[in-house]
Amino acid sequence: MNVSKHQGTSRRIEGAVQGAMSRSRASIWALAIAVALPACTPPKPAASADGDPAATPDPAASGSAAATPSAPGSIDVPGPAMAGRSGGGGGTSGPIAGAAGEAPAAPGVAALLDGGLHWGMSKEEVVKAHTSVGGILWKDFDKRLATASVGPQMKALEQERDSSMRAFERTWVEFGITPTGYDASGLRPEYTYRNQEALLQLQRDGKTRYFFFINNRLWKIYDAVPFATGTMGKTFADAVNMMNGKLGVRGRILAPEPDKGRTQTHVDWRDNVSHMRLVDRAGEGLTGVALEELTTLGNLGSLRGVKEANPMAIDPTIAAVTGGNRVDPNAAPEKDPSKDPKDPKKAPPKTAPKKK
Repeated sequence: MNVSKHQGTSRRIEGAVQGAMSRSRASIWALAIAVALPACTPPKPAASADGDPAATPDPAASGSAAATPSAPGSIDVPGPAMAGRSGGGGGTSGPIAGAAGEAPAAPGVAALLDGGLHWGMSKEEVVKAHTSVGGILWKDFDKRLATASVGPQMKALEQERDSSMRAFERTWVEFGITPTGYDASGLRPEYTYRNQEALLQLQRDGKTRYFFFINNRLWKIYDAVPFATGTMGKTFADAVNMMNGKLGVRGRILAPEPDKGRTQTHVDWRDNVSHMRLVDRAGEGLTGVALEELTTLGNLGSLRGVKEANPMAIDPTIAAVTGGNRVDPNAAPEKDPSKDPKDPKKAPPKTAPKKK
């Protein structure tokens, strides 16, 4: 009796062990199939160039725009917002994040008018702010003098400082009736002639700064920042993305419109007092940074009472005679070759008939 029970127990244990082994083999096969299955699954097709909305990455996570400029120095239609961070860097190269509509409000624009400068200063006040003891140029040279050795090196720096200060005042140029060398530069759209406009020029920190005046009143500061310095990146796209991040808001992209006096691509921002533009001057290897007073900008139509002539326009004296028609009414009408009678002198000679 005990032997039968022992044999039955043994068979049950053996059956349980075999069942467990079968389940283990099944689990192992299932795991192997699960691992091998992704290798057999065809890859998902890449997103098309048209841009699948479902495949567009979250702009806040990526920190870049969806569109890529078609060529160096060019800007395509603005893409999604760039992750803006106040006081931080926006990005390096690549797509430019832009906003449509009006220039976006950016409180950080006000901080760009530094060094104790303010709108409405006269030429004399701007020069004094730079050249007086403790002024902007003085502070620049103080930093260099602090590390210079006493003697010839320090004396040379002091002479350079004094020379730079005197040269700054001499850069004053008035846009009267005589053309200037600035006409051949990317600054040409920034001023007009015979409207009491003028500028001062200063080379500082690897960039050239221009102070624009109307009626001896400062209203615009324009920096020409070379790509070679790397201060604002190596491309115009770099500069825009950097400023987007610094201001914490995307700029508005404005395509060139020569009829409106805009010959380059601009990206702009504003606050309650000032308007700022980045100007694409990649052809000259630089980015233009223009900061201008909003009040004066809005009154340019009246401040620039003398309008510059359109070089393609008809001279008024000619227009008075021709009635606006570029064709001279006294000129002989053009001959129609199909109706032009043949010149007998040029007619081919007649040949004698052949004798039969």
